[in-house]
Amino acid sequence: MTSHPSPAQAGAPAASGLRWRRASEREPVPVELFGKDHWSTFAYVETRATDHRGVLDHDRMRCSAARHPMMMQAKRPQLGHVDAARFATRLKGAATGTRFAIVDLADHDDYDCLDDLIDAGLLTVRMPVAQEVTRLYLDVKGQPIVIDDQAFRQGSLTGMDELMLGAYATWGLTALGREAAGRLRDFKAGGGRFHDFVFCPAG
Repeated sequence: MTSHPSPAQAGAPAASGLRWRRASEREPVPVELFGKDHWSTFAYVETRATDHRGVLDHDRMRCSAARHPMMMQAKRPQLGHVDAARFATRLKGAATGTRFAIVDLADHDDYDCLDDLIDAGLLTVRMPVAQEVTRLYLDVKGQPIVIDDQAFRQGSLTGMDELMLGAYATWGLTALGREAAGRLRDFKAGGGRFHDFVFCPAG
């Protein structure tokens, strides 16, 4: 499927002055190859968009500390998280009937899956916005974002600051994403596995 995400979806600078930063520029995984990890991440984002204003719980995300160190730091340290760098992303392989073999993609975690889902036109991402008067960046509850006793002010950010603020991005589904989510729920309700879900847009 060929998709054409908008500049905002693709992580271009938005009105907030911030942009969602990718770990690296790499060829996106096409939707036809999405397997368990892409579709389970997509389903998780839908629940967060519905029930938690689109904010992710990073403790639930498979994260490579080398690829996404700021997201690793966003996890709660008391939970003793394991670096997921050794866990490959599972892609679709050869089909046998309606089931698919697994092909491992190394050096790829759930945040890379998010980037692929954006490129497929299924997800949107919105970075935090600064308060007009104080110019401090706010979370979804309207409170200044503070990390390690540091607040973040518009116009004085480094690239590292922008990466840290990515943990407070809000996620949503596009119209195409809502179509995919409905079909995925029906597929799972019928006993299907995430890995075997195939999405072909209507029309």
